[in-house]
Amino acid sequence: MEIPQFDRKRAKTEHLALTTLGNDAQVHIASFLGAKGIACLGQTCGHFGMGRVGTDGQMMSLVEDLAGQVINDSVTTDYENSVLVGGSKVKMLRELELMRSPLYFDQLIGSAYAIRYSQPEDKSKIKLLTPQDLHDAIAISNHEMRAGRHYVTFHMTEVEGRFNDIECGVVRPIKDWDNKGLQDFDPMCFSMNQHKYRKLLLAEKTDEWGDDLHCCSYSSHAGKCFFANWNDE
Repeated sequence: MEIPQFDRKRAKTEHLALTTLGNDAQVHIASFLGAKGIACLGQTCGHFGMGRVGTDGQMMSLVEDLAGQVINDSVTTDYENSVLVGGSKVKMLRELELMRSPLYFDQLIGSAYAIRYSQPEDKSKIKLLTPQDLHDAIAISNHEMRAGRHYVTFHMTEVEGRFNDIECGVVRPIKDWDNKGLQDFDPMCFSMNQHKYRKLLLAEKTDEWGDDLHCCSYSSHAGKCFFANWNDE
């Protein structure tokens, strides 16, 4: 009986490269990657990340071009067009994704006995407690508003204690203040014991800030709006 002889050589596997696909296919795939995935694509593949002169004479990478086309294909309202201005296309795509998602709070500043996430894996919901020392506790989103009008709805439910004043507002972009170990912080910096933070906050300043307004809030207790300029002595 003859024993059949098999070719022990491995069959060559043909890999489909993203670079060989047409523009429409690349844009379709990029729409599933999201802004972070597209940014990673540019960092790991020089073909997509390297800048080159486009048809309009401007330097642009394929990653930026893909992000721009994803934005053009997915933006459906005049409102979204009004707030997505300036910056890189990848960053604009990320802002679009954040606008369409529940607002989440990247920074909780204050005592853990005063503020915490309702569920550690969900940063869109926080729990406020009432400590005996009545220190301020702040929840901040890192989502930056660059243009246009922005809207958000907060659902508040009393869980523990009684709150005399809950304030909602906007503040200039400040990063990593949740890592400073502050037990009592109010970005309005009205109280004398808060004035020491003004210079530290101004150290975060960029050219986009302006000089006359750094923080504003609405007080649910007073029914009024307040604003702060950290340059004021």
